[in-house]
Amino acid sequence: MKAAKRQSKWLVMAVVCCLAVMLVPGYAPADDLLVDEAYGNHPYHFWWGFLSKDNVTVGVGGEGTFNHLFGLEVVCQTLTLGEQPGSHGQYIIPELSLGMLTVKNEYIGLGGRGDFEQRSGIHWVRGDLALAYESDSIGNYSLYDGKLSVWGHEHIGRLGVGTFNQEGGLHVVNRLVLGNPDGGTGTYNYEGGKLKAETIEVKENGTFNVTDVDGTVYGDVHIYDGGIVKTTNADVTFAGEMTIEVGGTFQSDPSEIVFLMTLTVSGNILASPGDVLLFHQDLIFEGDDNSADLAESCLAFADDEDMTHSLILPTTYDLEVACLEVGEGDVLELSEGKIYAAVLEGVDVDFETKEFTNIIGSTGTILLYDPEQNPQFGGETFSLLGGGTALPIPVPASVLLLGSGLLGLGLLGWRRRK
Repeated sequence: MKAAKRQSKWLVMAVVCCLAVMLVPGYAPADDLLVDEAYGNHPYHFWWGFLSKDNVTVGVGGEGTFNHLFGLEVVCQTLTLGEQPGSHGQYIIPELSLGMLTVKNEYIGLGGRGDFEQRSGIHWVRGDLALAYESDSIGNYSLYDGKLSVWGHEHIGRLGVGTFNQEGGLHVVNRLVLGNPDGGTGTYNYEGGKLKAETIEVKENGTFNVTDVDGTVYGDVHIYDGGIVKTTNADVTFAGEMTIEVGGTFQSDPSEIVFLMTLTVSGNILASPGDVLLFHQDLIFEGDDNSADLAESCLAFADDEDMTHSLILPTTYDLEVACLEVGEGDVLELSEGKIYAAVLEGVDVDFETKEFTNIIGSTGTILLYDPEQNPQFGGETFSLLGGGTALPIPVPASVLLLGSGLLGLGLLGWRRRK
């Protein structure tokens, strides 16, 4: 019902703007539009109708504001906010606006400061969008409602300081890049609405914050050296594959996180007490430079397809978790390595053969569980399918802090969602 209403809203806006174009008897587009206090046209109000320019610059060397209240604006080449150092350009699409803006390329903070505020309307970027393009520039985009669609490359913090705040609306982008090893700082604060990207690249000096969101982030996420993805008080699903390179960091504080595709970790993954990480596919640790602080969180492997999941560790790696769960009908395959799990949940046991029948191991696999928190196993030693051993040894104190508390609180959350 809500989706139908939103589609109707966009359709009505498009029809109204087309009617507005037809009501304007012949327009004569100029090549460029410069909005600045020096030209005496600040602020500039586009009330209705149709406006077509080759280039639009708001804030050339001083202050400039463009208010888009109604109608269709077409920028054939470039929209620039804050062109020169010391300038400030603002573009505002207010609430209840039926405005539509389409540009080829867009710079929010080219050499100065640019601010784009969208509270309604439709904004199409047919090429690339850059926030904070040059050194010492500042670029900010605030999306509260409406739709922003970027068909090409969107770079937040190319060489300056760029920030994208999304509290609502729909943001569709092909390639989203945050930060730059050459000096740009890019931050994306995702607090509401929908974000749909083909790829999200969090580079050095880039930060992707997911805060108080109950929803889905669409697109593959790649966290490079110096990049950070952080979830805070979020119940979020990552729909694409996630890769954490050496020096990259994923941190939850606290959250319930669902990974629909494989998570590959060569860098750092940090979870706070009570966090639940649910994997529909695999969790793979690669190399010798990764770091996992999961000792007070829960790892769950479950999927409606009743599939086999992999938890792959380097041979010499020890992983500590407060609980490890296997979903009903699923199978967990462990590589060589050692896993400390205070609580084991969802494990199928054959007491006659002393075997865990839905956990596959190999000769070098060692799974340790706390006998006091797993009385159902009777303190016995079990073998794993394919090889490996599950031993009843009290796990390190760091793992025992939450224990069954996680089992009662964390796992219930993802079970309700499932």
